[in-house]
Amino acid sequence: MRAKTTHRTAVTVLFFTIILCLLTAGGCKNASKRAYRAYSGTVSVSLGLGREGILVEEHPFPVTVHVDGDYAKEGKTCVLTVPTNASDYYAYRKPLSEESEQTISFIVPAAKYSSQITIELLDSYERVIYSRTCTYQAYDEWQNMLLAGHMGKQTDTVSWPEQIKRNDLGTAVSVRTVTLTEDNLYTEKEGYGMLDFLSVDVAYFEELSSDVKNALLDWVKEGGTIVFEGSGGWTALQKMNINGFGSSKTFSAGSNQKLLYRSLGDGSVWFLGKTLSQTVSRLTDERKSQFILILSKGASGSYSEDFSSLSVYENSSLLYRLRTHKSSAETPKVWIYVAILILYLVVGIPGIYLLMRKKKRIRWFRPLVCLLAACFSILIFIVGTSTRYSRPFIRSLTVLSDENSRENENSETIYTSIQAPFNSSYEVSINPAYHVTSLMEEYYWGSGTQNGTVNAKRVVSFDFSKEQTLLSLENLTAFSSRCFALGNNISGIGTITGTVEENASGVFGTLVNNTEYELISAVVNTGNELALIEHWKPGETIDLETEQQNGRVHMMTKDQFSDGAYKNRCQWIGKLADYYEYYLYTKKEQLYVMAQIDYMPAIQQYTDYPVENDTIICLSVTQN
Repeated sequence: MRAKTTHRTAVTVLFFTIILCLLTAGGCKNASKRAYRAYSGTVSVSLGLGREGILVEEHPFPVTVHVDGDYAKEGKTCVLTVPTNASDYYAYRKPLSEESEQTISFIVPAAKYSSQITIELLDSYERVIYSRTCTYQAYDEWQNMLLAGHMGKQTDTVSWPEQIKRNDLGTAVSVRTVTLTEDNLYTEKEGYGMLDFLSVDVAYFEELSSDVKNALLDWVKEGGTIVFEGSGGWTALQKMNINGFGSSKTFSAGSNQKLLYRSLGDGSVWFLGKTLSQTVSRLTDERKSQFILILSKGASGSYSEDFSSLSVYENSSLLYRLRTHKSSAETPKVWIYVAILILYLVVGIPGIYLLMRKKKRIRWFRPLVCLLAACFSILIFIVGTSTRYSRPFIRSLTVLSDENSRENENSETIYTSIQAPFNSSYEVSINPAYHVTSLMEEYYWGSGTQNGTVNAKRVVSFDFSKEQTLLSLENLTAFSSRCFALGNNISGIGTITGTVEENASGVFGTLVNNTEYELISAVVNTGNELALIEHWKPGETIDLETEQQNGRVHMMTKDQFSDGAYKNRCQWIGKLADYYEYYLYTKKEQLYVMAQIDYMPAIQQYTDYPVENDTIICLSVTQN
């Protein structure tokens, strides 16, 4: 009888142990899909290097470091190290506050040669929790600067497409090109340091040394753009060992395609298109987000995609329904599952057995083991829910194009990847202001409350109404991606609006900041004068007459504003804060303004809207 009872007890323990192991394995597998870091949060570094993104000799430049998340909580000191000559350097230290999001600013004296600066965050024990090295180039202020180049087998000067727009200035330029060889690219750093775009033949790239490839990668990380010409561009990216690049993903770029790689601060973005003109000049996303989007049109006409390291939108105003998993800082680590299992096997079961044996109540051993197993199963289920998807989720990339900027409009496209964690149909409701297009397969149209064409093989159905655009996704396997493009012409987004009047007594009127950022400076053309408004909070209404008296609004003539230097390039016009510079430049005798916003120094605001009478400058946001 005792042997039979012991056998039943052993079977019960083994049964619940197997269940817990399966639950643990499932939880660990789900948790391992996420990439974890010791510290969650972002660190953004912005170098104010003057015009062209290159330091002008003898001019000091600002460095701003924006930190949030664990970096802001755990970091106590920010250290900026700057070489001053071949053997010496300066180290600047500034303490961090207790705020969860903060910006640290430095003013760095200019060097007369190529150099680097290093940013480090130290905790309370002086341990380095974050380190980043930024390279900058220092040159004399040249009138004519190299803007685009080609690297390949050709020996003749390459004609670069004139439709390419300067992303850093926001206006079309007359691009001059030069052919670069391996020698002058590597030995003369000004050869690639001054480039905005560099096209590289993939076949030629394969022959480059590792030093040259590393030099190219360093240049891209500091804002340069490489366009791989010909087939094999995807393989070339892999060989550059780009951070965040998934080696398990493969693409086959046709010989007529160009693979563009451009750095966006700490993240990166790739666009794959048949021509460079298909790429966009303005990219924007939610604050703190980084993203990678790859779209490739294959021979069959279908699109494949990869959203590796894509940060998702939460509480987006553009999509009505949006479900995402929690951030990596909130999801449990694998060691939690291991600890629970060890606690159950090593402590729980032996502890109950010894306790019941000591109290001579061994008959309670099996019920207590069952109860313990049930409790631990519930615990693992609760811990594991935050690592599992329970509803459809959407990952998005928003693209703002300035093709219609002369009409004071932006063309907006949102690329979405929609997935669900189950093998069943589901629906997604989208703002009806957006024109939705499927990028992957045939789709079916509907109107009002009527369903689309009935077809057993259909995957996506559209149902349009005034309240919503309803996407019905059917016959899908779990976690299969469906990509859509949401297009819209937007106006009044990211703009300054209001009414301005000018008479002999002065300038009157009210203006509203419709952007979601605090603007360090905004410039409004009121006719004969320019109004310079400082520290303008989002949604705030400014009364020009009142704020002139308070000192927040400064009136000046165009000549005073530009110091009489109307040239077709940026002109330094003075500092409005300790570490911000503002520029004014002209094209065809129309004024343009570039300004930097205060909220996140790594993001800069540019515009190429002409300043005409009674026209408010419209601002669009792009991340460096």
